[in-house]
Amino acid sequence: SPVSDSSSYIKAGKIESTASLRIEQNGLISGYRVQLASSTNKKDLDRLVERVEREFQVKSYIDNHSGRWSLRVGDCQNRQEAEYLRQQAVNFGFKYAWIVQAKVKERF
Repeated sequence: SPVSDSSSYIKAGKIESTASLRIEQNGLISGYRVQLASSTNKKDLDRLVERVEREFQVKSYIDNHSGRWSLRVGDCQNRQEAEYLRQQAVNFGFKYAWIVQAKVKERF
């Protein structure tokens, strides 16, 4: 079951409350990732992973959703971080990149 954390943390010189984050017992929280591509063939996405991780310098994930594979990047804890990463994706040529809600790794 989800656990609420009402502590604060300092980020970029600002104190931000984590009260709105839902922390799951497995260490994942509600957040965002940026989807770069999807395919019914996982091998198509496997070929992109090395390039994506090199260019973005963030972790990439390939997930299966109802028989369709998705290549997503990032563990964004808020929409602003996700929008910045989406813009980077567009700049790297992923012009149809979009933000999706996901369970992401918590950063301390």
